[in-house]
Amino acid sequence: RGGNKMNLDVNFFAKLSMAAYKSKMGIIETLLHLDFDLDNIKVIDAVGCRCFIARNRRKVFISFRGSDNLRNWLANFDYKKVKGVHGGFWKAANSLYNEIQKYIDVNDEIYLTGHSLGAALSLIVGNLLYEDLKYVKSVIVFESPNIAESTYIQNTQKYRIKRTHIRNNVDIVTHLPPKT
Repeated sequence: RGGNKMNLDVNFFAKLSMAAYKSKMGIIETLLHLDFDLDNIKVIDAVGCRCFIARNRRKVFISFRGSDNLRNWLANFDYKKVKGVHGGFWKAANSLYNEIQKYIDVNDEIYLTGHSLGAALSLIVGNLLYEDLKYVKSVIVFESPNIAESTYIQNTQKYRIKRTHIRNNVDIVTHLPPKT
């Protein structure tokens, strides 16, 4: 093992995003197929949300699952802003972040990805990691909803994080909640 299959393109991150919707065993099988070692995979569940962390040497990949249950949908509709961020997304991201921090080292090169709710969580957790002086190399998201007020977005655009948003403009999720 050593990362021979890890071509870090959009397709690779799409595979990681899709894997987050699988069972724990399905996640592990997908990651083993992508050349990760079993000892370097951690699945985290918190407040009805799920992400996984997969490590390959100093590279750390974090993938967040999108809406998959009633608790997720309730978070999606919790629009009340917290620190300028969609309240449901903020609360879920912070709950996961508290667990994620335990598995991240200051020298890690971090990549985050997710789809829909998972995309929103990727963006917020990426910002939190950056604020805690972690090296966030890239955040690649698919079909992200709007996560925050324009002031928050403007402030975090200064962060040295490469962000790639893949979206289908006819998907209503990418237009919700309405920007403020």
